[in-house]
Amino acid sequence: MKPYLIRGALCVLGVAIISIGISFLRFAELGTDPYSGMNIGLARAVGISFGTWQIIFNAILLVVVFFADRSKIGFGTLVSMVIVGYISDFGLFIIQSILPPENIYIRVTGMLLGILLICVGATIYIETNLGTSPYDALALVAAEKLHRESLFRWFRIFTDAVCVLVAWLFGSTVGIGTLLTALCTGPLISFFRTLLRRILPKQDVSP
Repeated sequence: MKPYLIRGALCVLGVAIISIGISFLRFAELGTDPYSGMNIGLARAVGISFGTWQIIFNAILLVVVFFADRSKIGFGTLVSMVIVGYISDFGLFIIQSILPPENIYIRVTGMLLGILLICVGATIYIETNLGTSPYDALALVAAEKLHRESLFRWFRIFTDAVCVLVAWLFGSTVGIGTLLTALCTGPLISFFRTLLRRILPKQDVSP
């Protein structure tokens, strides 16, 4: 029971770090990650908060994942569905009350910090192996259904491209932050996963 509680706590921590990273990207207004960018644009169009819309859209994707491969659904799936949007909204409120948004150097620093936090949080979240977020599961399930895991990155590029297009159509900011997130997330997560396993070689947080 104790190892599962540790994994659960680490999962929540990882998702919270991802959420704060998204807050910094939103503050910088230089482009967020593709999925958040799409949801920000759609939330504005519908007239509800980012956090509430994120839950609604994730619930729709969850139904798709449930029928495609329910093994991808777990505690981490539900955590990522519920808390990312709301923590991101709250984090953005705090950051905007502290940092001057007109300073471009602070905005660029916020963008880079946001990307770093997203990758660190994703590393912790993934290593707990407690389920995949509905959006992340789409490309993973598609590749596994075709028995070609090597196709995962291409499916992910496709889903990210669709998100960027929708974000742009609905007036969300698509910029250098979006591009850097798309290009750097995979390599940085791989690097941090390797680093984490070297730092904590004796800590078993996996099933």
